[in-house]
Amino acid sequence: MAQVTALYPWGVAGRFRTFSPKAAAFIFVSLDKRFLYTSANFGAGVNHYLEVHVRANTGTAFARLYDVTAAAVVSGSTVSTTSSSIARLRSSALTLVDGNEYVVQFGKAPADSADKLGADLISF
Repeated sequence: MAQVTALYPWGVAGRFRTFSPKAAAFIFVSLDKRFLYTSANFGAGVNHYLEVHVRANTGTAFARLYDVTAAAVVSGSTVSTTSSSIARLRSSALTLVDGNEYVVQFGKAPADSADKLGADLISF
C-alpha cells in the first residue's frame, strides 16, 4: 500500500468555511497560507496531488492550486463538484517547480453557494 503524506493542510477539520466572493464570472479566492515547494524534500518518482473537501450548496464549487511565483494556475489542478454533500476531490498528478510558492484557491459563480472544509497537497 502506498504511503500518503499530507504535506500542507489548509482549513480546520470539522469546521466549514463558506466563501462568497462577489463579481461577474467565476471568482477564486486564495486561502491565506502559502507554501514554498522544495524538491529536495521528496524522493525520486514522487507524485503530488491537490486534494480538497468541498460542497456546492447551489451550482458548482471549484478548487485549484495557484503558482504565486509564476502567476498561473497549476496545470491539471482544477477540480469541481455539484454535490450538495461534502465531496473529496483529487487532482491529476501535478508538476511543481522547485523554489516556487503555491496557494490553494476556491471558487464559484456569483449566484452559486459553496462551502470548503479543507485542502491538502498530498504526495506518494
